[in-house]
Amino acid sequence: MLFFIIVIAYLIINTLANDENLSDSPDTILTASPFSIIPSYFYNFTILPYWEVQGMKGIMKRQSLIIRKLDNINKFSTCYEVECRGNSCPGIDDINRFYRFCYPSLIVTGVPKCGTTAMYELLTTLPNSVVLHEKENCPYTRRRPHWKFFLSLPSIDKINYNSIIIDGCIDSTKNLIIREILRHPKTTYIVLTRDYKDMLWSAYNYWCNWHYDGTTCNYEKFTILGVHNRTPEIFHEIINGDYNKTKVYIDSPLWNKHPCDNARIYYTEYILGLWKYIPPNVTLVIASEQLQSDNLFVMNKIAAKLGISILHNETVIEAIKNISSYRFNTQEGKKDYRHSVNINQYKPGRFAISNFSDMLATTKSILDFCWHDDCIMMSQLTGYDYLACQNTKVKLLNKLHWIDYKDRYFGDNPIYEIYNKWGINASNVNIVSNHKLYDVQTIESTTDNPHTFLNQFKDKNFE
Repeated sequence: MLFFIIVIAYLIINTLANDENLSDSPDTILTASPFSIIPSYFYNFTILPYWEVQGMKGIMKRQSLIIRKLDNINKFSTCYEVECRGNSCPGIDDINRFYRFCYPSLIVTGVPKCGTTAMYELLTTLPNSVVLHEKENCPYTRRRPHWKFFLSLPSIDKINYNSIIIDGCIDSTKNLIIREILRHPKTTYIVLTRDYKDMLWSAYNYWCNWHYDGTTCNYEKFTILGVHNRTPEIFHEIINGDYNKTKVYIDSPLWNKHPCDNARIYYTEYILGLWKYIPPNVTLVIASEQLQSDNLFVMNKIAAKLGISILHNETVIEAIKNISSYRFNTQEGKKDYRHSVNINQYKPGRFAISNFSDMLATTKSILDFCWHDDCIMMSQLTGYDYLACQNTKVKLLNKLHWIDYKDRYFGDNPIYEIYNKWGINASNVNIVSNHKLYDVQTIESTTDNPHTFLNQFKDKNFE
């Protein structure tokens, strides 16, 4: 009797609860969780690991989703069964309240204007690849509830065991939230980097901003030829103003209001933030420049991550070669991921809206200087030798974590203060100098003062 009273009380409380409204602007997962995932003790009395999700953005009022993982459906993806219960769900007698789907095997995530479209197109050449109905099939878009988002993912009867499901949702916050809801699917996240100055110049020409461009900036926020004004000289004023600190606030169409200051840890901060919630071993960091110079190398790297080989698959190799003949979403023409131009017509760094003028040489030098330290880390992570830091003689870095040696080693901060906000253990940090590896423990054992040891490298050049 007590059991049934508990069940009835649970259902009444769940029905009357004032849950969060649906929103396309989810709270960041870095703060206190805005939702609850409740073990479902009353569901079908099954030993299978069901869990209930409710009371969060993406879930309708008086609605809950009952989720469980399915085993041995797909080699590269985690598959699920989800049941929709309550408001805006199929009726209790309708079998359509259940849906079985597989979450993407590969998700292209990360920073915009870094070749995410080209990467997405390249992934479609993988054997048994399955693409979604749109490139950026992100949760929370267009106020779409999670139930509808799950319905947009491939049904298990539409794939086979070797299918590789691809998505291009670059919004990392949304990816992180869904990853938590689905309890860590076996997905590989591909993060793309790009020479900082090229990325910023492309963004300046590509996007408009309501505060800067006024009402002529439409809801898509794309620049319009003949309407918006973009020139290398104005771009230089924006960059130089931040570099010289001549302006407290830089009025520009860029989302990045301090393009020089933020360059110092631009990609590093993003990747370290991602790794706090996604293990590094399920991410791949790739330089977009590698997509242009050697996309077969990139695809072999991704295939190896999946545990497959494409070296002897002539169909795949031919498709990769064909992809390399085009550049995607280059701004000339329609601005979306379906637009491409032949490589012979492609003008790198030249845009119609800025009269096909190149970025000023002085601007390039400033941005290379600002991005230098972050450039070192990205060269290490991707294996691509970025020109901005190609001649650097002293590199203080390791495989996972980077230290700004100017500010942290030779400044006032102790050596142990290394991205404490990310919870990084200082013992993991290595110093590479003169082809000799020193770790923090070695430094501690050789001197009472770590700065004494490190200062021998200051202002010196090492081959």
